[in-house]
Amino acid sequence: MFIAVSLPAAVRRSVAEIGSELDKAGIPARWVPSENIHLTLKFLGSQGRERLADLQAAVEEVAGGTGPLVLRLGGVGAFPSPRRPSVIWVGVDSGPRLRLLHDALDRRMTEFGVERGERPFRPHVTVGRVDRRAEPGDLRDFERHAERLALHAEVEVGSIELMESRLDPGGAVYRTVRSSRLTAD
Repeated sequence: MFIAVSLPAAVRRSVAEIGSELDKAGIPARWVPSENIHLTLKFLGSQGRERLADLQAAVEEVAGGTGPLVLRLGGVGAFPSPRRPSVIWVGVDSGPRLRLLHDALDRRMTEFGVERGERPFRPHVTVGRVDRRAEPGDLRDFERHAERLALHAEVEVGSIELMESRLDPGGAVYRTVRSSRLTAD
């Protein structure tokens, strides 16, 4: 399970198109399908069904203490670095409100055995994951291609989603378990 911000279909298609352009450029990666594109706020791992009601209530409470916010999607980059990409992403600039929401979720989810994040929160939307068998030479042009593929979009966010992930033969399938509105002023 995980907690995420869902993105409008047009934005998801634009992010998927970046993956398509990088694929055409020969970047060896597994590209995230449009329907699975989202902004992860907190990964929860496996959570038993007996905890679901409490988990939903906790997410609802955190969401109720946060107001709507605006995300600005921008440049294309990679973790750990553009010179050695492993995860390819579109960056998200959100201002302090998203960070406060993330921190509140991070603290609250410890009640469910989820450890707090060790690394600083770097909001991003995953476009793809580089093939582990890729040779360094396969990625030498990544930076040049990434520079021309920036996405300039603003997304108003009024809710967060508690999501469930199932692995099917065709890949991961995500399902919204509960949507919680951001209602604070």
